[in-house]
Amino acid sequence: MRNRILLFTFSAVLFGCSCKQQKKATETQVSIAAKPIESVQTIQQPAALSDTVTVAYDQEADGDATSYRLIVSFISIGEGVDGAAGEKLLEIIKQHESAFGMPLRYDRFQRGREGEYIMCFKLLNEDEKSKNNFIDRVKEALGKNQLVIITENGTYKK
Repeated sequence: MRNRILLFTFSAVLFGCSCKQQKKATETQVSIAAKPIESVQTIQQPAALSDTVTVAYDQEADGDATSYRLIVSFISIGEGVDGAAGEKLLEIIKQHESAFGMPLRYDRFQRGREGEYIMCFKLLNEDEKSKNNFIDRVKEALGKNQLVIITENGTYKK
């Protein structure tokens, strides 16, 4: 009999406490307001990965985006970037510099957690023939690689 009274008292106290907590939880509500999207970035996907990707940005939203003649993006699909492709691009850069006698300047931006990075080339000090030569060599060497995206005349926001 004593055990039944203790069990009844314990369950009444437990039930009473749990009801109060539920009431407090329903009294405190959080309101979340949705913020409208101001601009949209559009990317036209190529029919084949060896084609050039065209990237268009809303210039108001991306006012600090920089224009580049060539953008080479090294992407990852869960296993990191293709290191051999990056080495191949560095080899092409060195060959181009020695062939044309001037350093080839580029910006390199680190992206993502798996080593993704982007190399952007303005090619300002190059004549049209050397620009096209360099771009053609990059496309030929890396254009069919599924982990490399080559963009001509694009912009990149840092």
